[in-house]
Amino acid sequence: MNVALSNFAKEHQFREDKKREVITGRQNGYEFVVSERENKEIAVLFSVKSDYDKKEEIDSALKQLQNNISEVVFYTYAGTDVKIHLKVKNAQDSQKIYHVVDEMSQNLQTLGFQNCCQTCENQGMVFPASIKGNKGIFCDTCFNKALQESESSSGNFGLGLVGAILGSLIGVAAWIGIYQLNIIAGIAGFLMFYFSFKGYQLLGKKKDKKGVIVSLVICIVMVLVAEFLSIVIAIMRELNFSFSNAAAFFEVALQDSAEVKLELIKELVLGYGLMIAATYSSARQTFKEVGNDKDTVRL
Repeated sequence: MNVALSNFAKEHQFREDKKREVITGRQNGYEFVVSERENKEIAVLFSVKSDYDKKEEIDSALKQLQNNISEVVFYTYAGTDVKIHLKVKNAQDSQKIYHVVDEMSQNLQTLGFQNCCQTCENQGMVFPASIKGNKGIFCDTCFNKALQESESSSGNFGLGLVGAILGSLIGVAAWIGIYQLNIIAGIAGFLMFYFSFKGYQLLGKKKDKKGVIVSLVICIVMVLVAEFLSIVIAIMRELNFSFSNAAAFFEVALQDSAEVKLELIKELVLGYGLMIAATYSSARQTFKEVGNDKDTVRL
């Protein structure tokens, strides 16, 4: 866990969940969740509701908070969620996190907001929880419903696998299109992973670590498919061959020419390297966020 986050919890006796990389607590009467994000960034979340429309007042308070604390990189207020993102670089930044939590909770108090459930907006008893990896603030009713659903939902791995393969084809198409411009770009590998995992979720009705791993394995295979198709299509365009003739031409060239083999290896090494560079951060964050698909717990 980020050192600044750990210090923030220890210095102010807030609850720390190292497994889920989240800090929860109550400040000035308001429940909050602080979670770790990518690139040394953390997110502070409140879930609140007012009997009157006070969007302008909240926006003004958030803008003033950003002016007061330079580490605040951006903020949002949508529905019931007040979210504030900060950059934290060292252990001493724990005080910056506390200032954000304290100042924002004071503003909410001044404006007359009440804690509420993110799902149903109930202003009764609420508490921080993780529902299928979604860390937030919920009421008993919504939490128990989600818990029952997570225990009864098994998803469909077979359909998820099909969805992951179909989704990866978007990345394959991007790879082929970019290759025809004599470029190998990491964005194609990122799209391959992104849409592969989306396809897994859509057809498999599940969002779990297995899906992330399956999507990554599929992407590794699909890079080979995309590279082969890219070269064959390039031969088709260059020599005006049919697809089958271009594929046969490439196969013969691979068998007979060490130079062609070496060039293919170079392109694959570059392609995989760029894919890893573009995908690593997103895949790592997704892997951490999904956790166990039945990870519905109070924090």
